[in-house]
Amino acid sequence: MSDRRHAAKGGIGLNLGAGRRTVMAVIAAMSAIAALALGGWTAARALSAQWRQAALHTVTIEIPTDDTTVSPTVDALVTRLKDIPGVADARHVPAADVRSLLAPWLGTDMGTALALPAVVTLTRHPTLSPEALQQVVRSAIPEAVMEENLAWGERLDRLGASLQACALITALLATIAAACVVGLSVRTILATRRQPVTILHSLGAGDGLIAGRIAHHVGGTALIGGIVGIVIAWPMLGLLAHLTLPFQDATATPQKWSAVLLDWRQIDWHLPRLLAWSLGILPCVTALIGWGIAQINVRLWLRRFP
Repeated sequence: MSDRRHAAKGGIGLNLGAGRRTVMAVIAAMSAIAALALGGWTAARALSAQWRQAALHTVTIEIPTDDTTVSPTVDALVTRLKDIPGVADARHVPAADVRSLLAPWLGTDMGTALALPAVVTLTRHPTLSPEALQQVVRSAIPEAVMEENLAWGERLDRLGASLQACALITALLATIAAACVVGLSVRTILATRRQPVTILHSLGAGDGLIAGRIAHHVGGTALIGGIVGIVIAWPMLGLLAHLTLPFQDATATPQKWSAVLLDWRQIDWHLPRLLAWSLGILPCVTALIGWGIAQINVRLWLRRFP
């Protein structure tokens, strides 16, 4: 029995042979794609949560104006809104800030040719209904237009959920592709080493021993490929995280990727904790999938023998 075990473990090479590097390279590529997809899922999840929080119960009130007499009226409306239970952070947005927000579309030299509306923003508590708030605003300034940002928040939330779904589907497809490559490599082992496997089986080597030997090689190859894929994906994830920083931090300055690459020392290579944990687990998951697929394929193949 010990001779059979020794033969199965080392005497006869039940491994990937010359194709091991190719399989490892494919698994590394699929692992890198899965890692990038996980990075996209993490970014979409964070942005969706931020958009949802920013738009939750935020109300914008626009008052058409073409003269200077509206300012006291707007200030009176803001004072009245602050006295209403359920209203927080009511403020009159300065005209300079409104022009700054519209500058990307209307230009910075709009001057006084365009009469911009007065804008009031506030945060509405869920206990205060939009209808009640609108009644107060209309009673003070009938021509005022009130807009609930919650509708935009729900749309952005759906957009974020769609991006997360796309990222997870990409990671799933990469995992399926890697699993197919592993399955094909196992089939290659069994096809090229059919005679040694048949001899071992006829000598009494159990299915578990043969399947374990092949699964050990395939799992080790998948583990190394997964680690290589993470090493490849980590710098790209750091670069993408740096480029998307302005979406999460309004004080960050947008930069082109070429400028970031030229000054790569400014990049913060520390990834979010959830993403870092996911990347750390990914090679282990890859190895486990490879080991499991090898076990299943070999055991099914060996069932053909009497």
